[in-house]
Amino acid sequence: MISVIIPSYNYGHFIGQAIEGIIAQTYRDWEILVIDDDSRDNTEEVVRKYSELYPQIHYFWQANAGPSAARNRGIDNMKGEYVQFLDPDDLFEKRKFEEQIRIFEENQQADIVYSSMRYFTKDPYDEADRRYSFWGVDKEWVPKFQGRGSSFLPQALKGNFTHFSSMLFRRRIIEKAGRFDEINNAPSDYTYILQCVISDAYFMYHDTPETYGLIRWHTNNLSKNLDRMMKEEINARHNLAQYLKGNREAMLANDYAIKAYRLKLNKSWKTVFLSGGKFDFLKKIISSLGLKKLAQKIFYQENKNIR
Repeated sequence: MISVIIPSYNYGHFIGQAIEGIIAQTYRDWEILVIDDDSRDNTEEVVRKYSELYPQIHYFWQANAGPSAARNRGIDNMKGEYVQFLDPDDLFEKRKFEEQIRIFEENQQADIVYSSMRYFTKDPYDEADRRYSFWGVDKEWVPKFQGRGSSFLPQALKGNFTHFSSMLFRRRIIEKAGRFDEINNAPSDYTYILQCVISDAYFMYHDTPETYGLIRWHTNNLSKNLDRMMKEEINARHNLAQYLKGNREAMLANDYAIKAYRLKLNKSWKTVFLSGGKFDFLKKIISSLGLKKLAQKIFYQENKNIR
């Protein structure tokens, strides 16, 4: 069984489509756990209508505590051997579960199987609207890591390498990686992936048609408080640092990420170069000249005014 955990706060207008995406899966052995984080809209009404038709759809309410607490509540109540986290405004192509379960069955060492994804804006979903991304150049951005987390930990610490909904987890890695960070909610999906990487999960990537995660891109994807998000990311990374001791490259990558966020918080001019884009060619030139480490020391210098 796959346990699909959906945290929701005021997403009654989209959550029905997310549920329909699970019902339409070619793989049928699943349950859905919707954790309503004290919504003020019609979320409960929408979910109850589906649960009356499908007994494997379960509704839970909790006092407002954020998506991390909602996901932890789902973990506490799940029954499946596999775990799928899904945002209430996102969708799946119909063969995602079928293909990823097949990969798990053929690869017993696998802890996490993840696919590519596509982004869309139209409501309802229109396949013609799909894009690789809605920022920068419209091209595939997923690094496609595969193997034990210890083999690519430093690279994973540099930035997110997939969308959370694209992943299917084996239950044993959820039990090993632990619970979601309920204090630093904003980056908790990415930092949970890092918890799995640090726990040396075995990742398998595949790019198979009809298995993509479909990510809705709208204004709510952009935080109303980017400073809060960055501060919580810094706090979460400080918490993870204790598990990186003994891996100098990983500790350095995490430290550089923390410093980069601090530079952004301080609105430093250096962030123009750190962000990549049209300045990526400068990074390549610096690397080719063997000056990468020197450049990192210059660009990631601490600003003593930042706390």
